[in-house]
Amino acid sequence: MNIIRYFNKYFFNRLILKFAGSSFGFFAKVHHTGRKSGKQFQTPIIAVPFEKGFMVALTYGREVDWYKNIQSMSAFDLEWCGNKYKIYKIISVNSKPAKVNFPFILRVVLYLLKTKYFVKFQY
Repeated sequence: MNIIRYFNKYFFNRLILKFAGSSFGFFAKVHHTGRKSGKQFQTPIIAVPFEKGFMVALTYGREVDWYKNIQSMSAFDLEWCGNKYKIYKIISVNSKPAKVNFPFILRVVLYLLKTKYFVKFQY
């Protein structure tokens, strides 16, 4: 695990979880179950509302644990702006059209993070 991912996993994400899913900021909170451990987890993600769901940036790619966990579930909860949504479908989308749906400041952040993968969550 590189140093930035380590820092984010053990420090930044814990800070972000305090307000992720609220009406403050661009972070949503994904509630998921570990596919091996069976433990309950919450992970902050960058998401924006989009056509009966949300456009989500996979800032660390498709091989991260939280994403693998939700792929193995039939449904999961996403918290955004103080509301919980039951997500039933995950759709991979092309990065160029996906990025346009994010506010300018987030597009800059996603560019700096070299984010290549995006998905659409549908409720």
